[in-house]
Amino acid sequence: MKRKTIIYLLSGCLLVLLIQFFATELFPGFTGTDDQSVELIEQIAPKYQPWANHLLEFDQPWAEPVLFALQAIIGLSVISYFIWKQSKKKV
Repeated sequence: MKRKTIIYLLSGCLLVLLIQFFATELFPGFTGTDDQSVELIEQIAPKYQPWANHLLEFDQPWAEPVLFALQAIIGLSVISYFIWKQSKKKV
């Protein structure tokens, strides 16, 4: 890859991280659909026992948004790489 392409990809990844950070800071009461579904299940069937546990649980409140941002960066990088490769084939 060219140096310019790497700089663009890293800039895009940084932009995704900043958007994720500002989104979580601007909307502190935001809860994900997983949390909402657990609350709804507890309301409907209070005696329900889950048949599986979480693979990972984090004590820090910042860990989950960081993992979601990392997932977005990985996805953005993969998509950008394939778009870059396809544009190189057409030239």
